[in-house]
Amino acid sequence: MKRTLTFGALTAIIIGVLVAYQVSFKDHDDTADIEAAHKLNCEEVVQEFLDDETAATAKYVDQILEINGPILAIERTDQQITSMKISMDELYVVNATLQNPFEGELEENSEIVVKGVCSGFLGDAESMLPGGVVELKRGSIIK
Repeated sequence: MKRTLTFGALTAIIIGVLVAYQVSFKDHDDTADIEAAHKLNCEEVVQEFLDDETAATAKYVDQILEINGPILAIERTDQQITSMKISMDELYVVNATLQNPFEGELEENSEIVVKGVCSGFLGDAESMLPGGVVELKRGSIIK
């Protein structure tokens, strides 16, 4: 009887540890395969946050956005593209961090379409400073 209880408890602990491990290290779905909730250009999305940050946060944060526009800057790690800034100027910027590093070639000022999860807005609509930055995480290059 004591042996059965010990074996049962040990089995339950092992199963609990395995389930916790699976949940903790589960990969996110690739955003390229998920339908975007909203399709916008880089200036439109930043302007919506500047016009009404509360409404734009409710509408876009934690949603998958498909953003198009020219590449302002590219960030590389180990010669792979890991993030980029998409903007027609330096005031209205979408900063996209890629889910998987991109090994191909991209050039600044070339048009791109990126899909990613909106994680928020950096800027202050109340200040006299124009512009702001919309952050995308888990980005995927579409075009």
